[in-house]
Amino acid sequence: MGCNWSRVASVIDPVPDPILKPINQNNSAEKEEKQRHKRPLSNDHTQDDYDNKRLVISPINARETSIIDRLQSGHEYIEIEVADPQAFNNAFIQQRQKVINNQSYRLTIQSWRPNSLAQLVSAVKSLSENRSLIDCHWIIFYWIACNIEYDVVSYFSKNYADQSAEAVFRTKKGVCAGYANIYKYLCDQLNISCEIVSGYSKGYGFDEREGAPSEKDHA
Repeated sequence: MGCNWSRVASVIDPVPDPILKPINQNNSAEKEEKQRHKRPLSNDHTQDDYDNKRLVISPINARETSIIDRLQSGHEYIEIEVADPQAFNNAFIQQRQKVINNQSYRLTIQSWRPNSLAQLVSAVKSLSENRSLIDCHWIIFYWIACNIEYDVVSYFSKNYADQSAEAVFRTKKGVCAGYANIYKYLCDQLNISCEIVSGYSKGYGFDEREGAPSEKDHA
């Protein structure tokens, strides 16, 4: 068998395929990404740490840094004056700790089963008779701490129930105002000076970006 004639095809220079180029680029990017994830990390770092370093500082962090710089410069500060340097002296601290450690107070208060606020007042007066001011405050505090539960449902629903001393005693629940009201009520019955101070707090859900609160939220 044979051919009568033959012709060699002309040589055509290769032309880059425009479709293949982006595919190759994507493959290269994928390889680079895989290599990055395979990069060994020290024991002191995690992959999340490595990724976080690539993030740009947020405006909030930048603002906080600016505030810190101003405070450290000494141009903005609040000078606090101590009203009574002896308010928490060593003698007071020792006396308070002695009251806290008094197991007789604890057992007696835990045994109380008052059916009314009047009965509670009577019990507090009896135990507080001829006691120091620190003892009286501790007796009131300890009963409240053992018997009044924080009203979480009212707090999150913003549907606050009656926070009077009578209502708090009856329901055994209250928010900050309820605790303050029943504490002051018992102090009043013992003729102990007591004032409720309302103000602002950085409580649950506080967000500095929302600015200063317009209403008092703590007592």
